[in-house]
Amino acid sequence: MEVLERAQAGVVRLLGGVDAGRWSAPTPCEGWSVADLARHLVTAERAFTTALGGTAYDLAAIDAEVRRLDTAALPEAYAAAAAGLRAALAAAPPDVPVPSPLGPVAPAVVAEIRVLEAVVHGWDLGQALGVAPDLGAEADLLPLVEAADRLRAGLAVSRPDSTALGTPVEAAPGASALERVAARLGRRT
Repeated sequence: MEVLERAQAGVVRLLGGVDAGRWSAPTPCEGWSVADLARHLVTAERAFTTALGGTAYDLAAIDAEVRRLDTAALPEAYAAAAAGLRAALAAAPPDVPVPSPLGPVAPAVVAEIRVLEAVVHGWDLGQALGVAPDLGAEADLLPLVEAADRLRAGLAVSRPDSTALGTPVEAAPGASALERVAARLGRRT
């Protein structure tokens, strides 16, 4: 949970530093602006929070609600959604599966998915904004390279047509753990 909290806190810091004119800046996620990416993160945290609470989520309804938020509200909305997700993870029975893009998974898998998404999209935001994101310690991020491979394997079974993760690329020699995770999830570092 600490790795998730640090990664989410890094995203909160990145979003909190976005100037009004930068919300429309492109990100490494093709066709997505900084605002689009922030909204995606808020939507996903809210959807998984709902699922962890034992209720089926309506992704389209959550997405529509988040799309109505003004960009100035996105940093606070993400911070609240991230805190809600961590609370839901802490309260969730560890052996009760919840819906996910991989099909029903344990809450521990949800936590891993959310860490990966915070880290890779934190990297995306950093690239778009021209800042080096602080998403966690090198030692905490290194295991996420293997976690990305597990997520990719799960998606290959549950959603074989998905392109959500991108095609893995080789990380540059001497790449940081963050850059290695980003490369594993299709980002050119």
